[in-house]
Amino acid sequence: MALGETIVVDTAVGRSAPEEAMRTDALHNTWCATKPIVAVFLAYLLRTHGLELDTQVGAILPSVPTPASTLSCASLMNHSSGLTRPSAYAAQYMRLSQRRFAAMRAPAELEPTAAYSEYVGSSLMAALIEHLSQGPARASIEDGLLIPLNLERDIVLGASFTEFVDLRNRIGAFVWGLPQTPIFALTDRLFHQGALDRMASGGLTTARGLGLFYQYLGRVLSGREQNGPVSLDTLATMLTHRRGTTPDPVLERRCDFGCGFAVELVDHGYGSYPSSSAFGHSGLFGCSFAMFDPEHELSVSAFVNGADMGTATVDACRTELISSIYQDLGYSPY
Repeated sequence: MALGETIVVDTAVGRSAPEEAMRTDALHNTWCATKPIVAVFLAYLLRTHGLELDTQVGAILPSVPTPASTLSCASLMNHSSGLTRPSAYAAQYMRLSQRRFAAMRAPAELEPTAAYSEYVGSSLMAALIEHLSQGPARASIEDGLLIPLNLERDIVLGASFTEFVDLRNRIGAFVWGLPQTPIFALTDRLFHQGALDRMASGGLTTARGLGLFYQYLGRVLSGREQNGPVSLDTLATMLTHRRGTTPDPVLERRCDFGCGFAVELVDHGYGSYPSSSAFGHSGLFGCSFAMFDPEHELSVSAFVNGADMGTATVDACRTELISSIYQDLGYSPY
């Protein structure tokens, strides 16, 4: 947690694996919590090429068939494209060629609609980044965004197998069956899953890395950061280019998204304390999340590697944590 430029809390509690204490530099698969990173870099590339968020996908990637080619880049970021299948869970069990085919192929009856896109929209964003940067998406994001922010050790998107082996001892496990019979699921440590096309639905990050990323975005919004890769105009446009609050059949709640970020966080299970200008994103049923509240210059990020997997329980944990932080700082519900 940070207030402005001051990191107030950077701590780790519990275990990241059997007989291993949780560490602040532990990497976990935070799934969709990395979507804003990919979206921010795509928005940056669009701007540097003189393109708008509403530019059609087909204008950049002619190989994408209709009707997906007529979708705007913004619709991939704010979950209004209607590209919801396959899910991120299903995609991890498909071969790379199958995943890419599924991502590039849209049903003929596709109608853009407000529905959370776990995997397909992110995969198309990665393809757009590769085309615009003329290089691998992972390397482009790292060179253009993460390294300038000194986040390359805290945010690893699309790790190669060699990198995965080197990082293995830092990768934590998810714990099932809490609290009576904890079972550490070591899948992320034992099996390489760093496919480039899943970088926004399966990236390895530390909670600290996500927090530092949002702290950087806060500096951009306040005008204190003017020389980094993201401009105030680009970020402000992403936050205001919204799909609108509407029922989301995938998330099963009424909510709204800007380009790359969840907005109106009260509708996303963040409680009633964050202001209406706060934004963030979560992943893995909400076990990972990060947010920034411009009203208080407050950035919060966390990863909970154990829960009973009931969405209500995870939401209650996140809401309680965020509410406690605001209360301790003397803030009232918005």
